[in-house]
Amino acid sequence: MRWADHPVERVVIHAHAGNGGRGCASVHREKFKPLGGPDGGSGGRGGSIVLVVDPQVHTLLDFHFHPHVDAASGKQGMGDNRAGAAGPDLEIKVPDGTVVLDEDGPGGDVRDIFESRCASQILTSALSGMCSQNGQQ
Repeated sequence: MRWADHPVERVVIHAHAGNGGRGCASVHREKFKPLGGPDGGSGGRGGSIVLVVDPQVHTLLDFHFHPHVDAASGKQGMGDNRAGAAGPDLEIKVPDGTVVLDEDGPGGDVRDIFESRCASQILTSALSGMCSQNGQQ
């Protein structure tokens, strides 16, 4: 018997949203300016995880073999007021009629995903790090 002969109807996915990038603590320096002031950039936000209905997907078999899903993290901030790049959101393709249950049990979040190209965000990204300018008075 092959796995393709048996549809997978229930899976447990271990999802992790991306971490925010670290902020940069930097001081502006020039030759004849002794106190240039802060010029660090904030870190980029991490990627979120979004479930998207795809009419080409008919089973949850891919998640049976690969249950761990991680979104990309944001990049760190840099000097000269340059903010870090945001991590891209991770879109997971699921079949029509997928029901999402939270791990917390009966009181947890329940979502029903249907219709073509319908999307539901299940994990939001982490906040990014602050730069040296955010603490300035």
